[in-house]
Amino acid sequence: MADNTLNQQLQAGIAAAKAGNRAAARELLEGVLAQDSQNELAWVWLAGVVNTIAERRVCLERVLAINPNNEVARRALIQLGGTPPSPPEPPPSTPPPARSTPPARATPPPPRPVVPPDDDRRSSGPRLLLYVVGGVVLIAVVASLVSSLLGPQVVVTSITDTPIPIEAFAQIVSPTPFPTLTPNIVLVTRAPATLPPTFTPTPAPTEAFTNTPTPTPFPLGQYTIFYTAREPGSATVSLYRVRADGTGDELLLEDVRDVAFDFTGQRIAFVRDVPTATVNEAGEAVLGDALVGQVFVADLDNLSGARQITRLERASAYTPIFHPRSDQIVFVSDYLGNDDLFLFDPATGLTTQLTNHPGIDRDPTWSPDGTAIVFASDRETPLYTDLYVLQFLPDGGTTTRRLTRNLGSSYAPAFSPDGQRIAFINDGNLRVVGTDGQRLQTLISDGSETRQPVWSADSRFIGFLSNREDERFQMYFVEPPNRAITRVLANERVVTSMQYQPALIFRIPR
Repeated sequence: MADNTLNQQLQAGIAAAKAGNRAAARELLEGVLAQDSQNELAWVWLAGVVNTIAERRVCLERVLAINPNNEVARRALIQLGGTPPSPPEPPPSTPPPARSTPPARATPPPPRPVVPPDDDRRSSGPRLLLYVVGGVVLIAVVASLVSSLLGPQVVVTSITDTPIPIEAFAQIVSPTPFPTLTPNIVLVTRAPATLPPTFTPTPAPTEAFTNTPTPTPFPLGQYTIFYTAREPGSATVSLYRVRADGTGDELLLEDVRDVAFDFTGQRIAFVRDVPTATVNEAGEAVLGDALVGQVFVADLDNLSGARQITRLERASAYTPIFHPRSDQIVFVSDYLGNDDLFLFDPATGLTTQLTNHPGIDRDPTWSPDGTAIVFASDRETPLYTDLYVLQFLPDGGTTTRRLTRNLGSSYAPAFSPDGQRIAFINDGNLRVVGTDGQRLQTLISDGSETRQPVWSADSRFIGFLSNREDERFQMYFVEPPNRAITRVLANERVVTSMQYQPALIFRIPR
């Protein structure tokens, strides 16, 4: 495999890991290591997507075997109970030779400029570069170094779970510095103790929250599921709609991902990869070859009229989610070099940065009352994530607290509609925890990989994706009381996300 193609596959694997697509990331990274077993970056990122603690230790040990100076991998291995090798001792310094006393009458030589040899001036550069690559890429500490050290960034237009030619889904983005946002988007870095007034929850229509669920369970045909999937051998992800009983399956829109509903259930936000645009000397917009994920909003009755609401350049947006009682949208972007949470307010047209941390912050979900966001972050646990709560206070301030302290990675949180429980994934297993971090319950832990839990509006079902029957991820749902698992569809598509459509009849009163 040519070096350029191998680098593309490495960058695609890193992008898949950042997007939470662990199976695809593992497949891509293991493919890189099959060709280059000494690739430090591949081992670093593979450590974050493997399924077991033992596998993670092996990856970290390989990182340290390649680069004993990778202190982040060393600390992570100690946290996992491993014993890292001792760091190499620096070579002993050689004292300068003693000068002999010149004869009393000797004429001293003329002074010469002291210029260190080239080897001395340059020898520290590769060592420092390698150390920074091992640490910075692992936890995405410094945005500018990520751009310069990792080389070209890859925006993945479609993450696959079965082998597809790398050219089908990878686009290389030039490693130029992050530009300023276009004029219609203003980036506001949010001070930790200041809550923008746009976060004041908008009162919801009274009738939307006063329906009492019927004691008789609704038939599955009453639950509507929107999902994204790709056909076998295709790199294009499309949006479909189906009933929970598997009937009424239909194609709605092509080239979309990361779908989320607003509180009415009549509008969706999604991400679509679009070409970047530059302005030439004549003032004309020119589309480039690079693709960047942008957030769109569309009415269900006019999906073709979707409106683009972000104008990010050379950085993608991921996983948009509506505020539960307003039009505001939180999304994830690596605009500043590592994944942080941002909020778009359509009333002002402003984009506000919510988190600003050297760790990776992703997978946001709003609490049903709109006063808190739960998200996944590796800010305290390099190489794996736990759940955190960003709480908005009445006085305009915020607090952030850690919610879970599990072994392995915890990610993809989803609030129950009553706001009392949070479903999430822990190293491929489906778990539920109380909003206070107590009453942890494991619903599914059977060796299969589980992804992206979502609650039905009446809390009866938790939908999820799984490869439990074959390598293709399909839609399932589980009923928490009895843990009965039901498959929604049986087709050849590879499902990449699912979402229940909100409906008034199912709403739980708040």
